[in-house]
Amino acid sequence: MRGILVRARTVTLLVAFALRVIATSDTESSQAETDVICPSDGGLCYPTVLEATDNWQEVRPDQIIPGGLHVRLNFETGRREAKLLSNDDYDEDAGIVAVAQGGSVEVTSDERDQCDQRNAERETSGWGPSSYSHKPNPHISLSEHEEFENNLAFIINSFTFDRTDASESNVAKNEESSALQSVESSFLDESENEYLIAALKNVEDFSHEIDFGIKLAEPEVISVLVTLVHTHTSPSVRALSARIIGSSLRNNAPALQIAIPSQVVTNLLDSLDKEQDPTVRSRIMFALASSIHGKLGRQEFWRHKGGDTLRKYFFSDIPDEDYMGRCGTFVEDSFVNDMMNSHSLHGPSDATQSEVEVELGLWCSAFQDALSRDNIASMDVREKIFSALSAIKSRYPTYCPVQESFRHWIAEKVEQRAALRRQKYETHEELRSSTFSTRDEEVNDLDATSGREMVFLDKLSNVRHSLFGNPKAGRKTLDSYHDEL
Repeated sequence: MRGILVRARTVTLLVAFALRVIATSDTESSQAETDVICPSDGGLCYPTVLEATDNWQEVRPDQIIPGGLHVRLNFETGRREAKLLSNDDYDEDAGIVAVAQGGSVEVTSDERDQCDQRNAERETSGWGPSSYSHKPNPHISLSEHEEFENNLAFIINSFTFDRTDASESNVAKNEESSALQSVESSFLDESENEYLIAALKNVEDFSHEIDFGIKLAEPEVISVLVTLVHTHTSPSVRALSARIIGSSLRNNAPALQIAIPSQVVTNLLDSLDKEQDPTVRSRIMFALASSIHGKLGRQEFWRHKGGDTLRKYFFSDIPDEDYMGRCGTFVEDSFVNDMMNSHSLHGPSDATQSEVEVELGLWCSAFQDALSRDNIASMDVREKIFSALSAIKSRYPTYCPVQESFRHWIAEKVEQRAALRRQKYETHEELRSSTFSTRDEEVNDLDATSGREMVFLDKLSNVRHSLFGNPKAGRKTLDSYHDEL
């Protein structure tokens, strides 16, 4: 019977949070201008701003909760309740109420020792609030904190609901009525992903802010997100979860420090290794790029053979060009540029010199192969891959031997550049000598079409000999070019 109550309450909880997820703040802002709220069904009016007392009282629809109150969710009714702060943080029925800014999260008395233990571990492990300095943003309103907490609570409770212990679930199902089974099945099959995706989108909107990123980096929270990326059946849920991880950790040093024990890089690499959806792979790459910055993130990447995982999908029967471009940017930003800036190659705890040499050498070969195949349609992707290849060759030339197939490809591209120049010149002359009134527009269209291609070919021509060939041959080519002019 207890199993029935637990699952029934959970359904009520999820529905309550789902209603909150799809609600907007328009009503709240408009009601703030009046003193009372009068229900449309003719019920009794009540104050717009909750008048808190020392006792728990229900928060009515659209009612504004003043700052500095204890706020909890009543698992029986599915409604929020609030009361004034007091010296006693205990409730006879609910146990401890752990107060958070803009709201609170309810925990049981049995969890008190676990909370204290986790806080003690933070103090001694070198991560958590005591190991970083961050001044909260005073411009974030209480309503924004509340909206963030409610959406996040819905995500976490949805995750908990999905992963209820199998044995308890089986016992409960044997005792549940057909009506409850019908409600639960309908909720999970038809509504769960819709509400969960809505909540994830709302949290993603907040995740760019440093304060919210810090909260999302807490092990209890980020572990839910990485598990959603790794196990959820919906590609949209996996992609959004990865985006939240990436946004919360990107350029957020305190969040990166808090997330260290969660081994985010390792978990993301495991998810990338089995992910088949191209869009989700791209989102995981974004999360990886955000979480790897800093010495410890790279250490985790090296230990987990991250390069091998990334290269697994770099080549495929049908090129995933977006993913290939992200790999180029990832290698250039996270390794070539970041290692040069931090001089981490010489750090005793980072990868050894031989490991770095092998890894960059493999990427150098992969980038040359990708360009030499000449089947990448996106100019943007070609530029990203060539930029990464040039960065490796320029800064670590001994790690990046030039392949003969790549020499042939770049020579063909330089010849194509000369032919394109001649064609463009001849076409310009023909159009300008024409009597048609549209000739100027046609010239502009031609310039726009070939302009970016020509810029890319100019880059290839400029570094063909200096980076990938014989510098003396480069000077000879340059002299010949000036002679032609």
